[in-house]
Amino acid sequence: MRQYGRTLRFGARLAPERRAELLERFADERFLTDLREEALPALDQALAIHRDAGDLLRAGDVLRLRARLKSDIGRTAEARIDVREAVEILTAPARNRAGTHVRGGVLPHAAGL
Repeated sequence: MRQYGRTLRFGARLAPERRAELLERFADERFLTDLREEALPALDQALAIHRDAGDLLRAGDVLRLRARLKSDIGRTAEARIDVREAVEILTAPARNRAGTHVRGGVLPHAAGL
């Protein structure tokens, strides 16, 4: 867990896509170790990187992850907003449907938020 933090502190020279990947992994580690509040800033940064790169599918996936995290820490209203945006992005007609299959399971039961 410390390795991700150390890598991110010294990883300013990484390509943005690689940094986003590390931020997502860091957030996942924080989620799994019940340090969920620490995961949010990492997901926010990863989301910004994907949006800046125009990678809407990855942005949608990060929104899905962020919604799950926010739901788990009691920020349900914010989670609903993220789910709606993720669904909008990941189901947009112009997108390749094969690329919309995302990890985890927030979107299938998003109506339950």
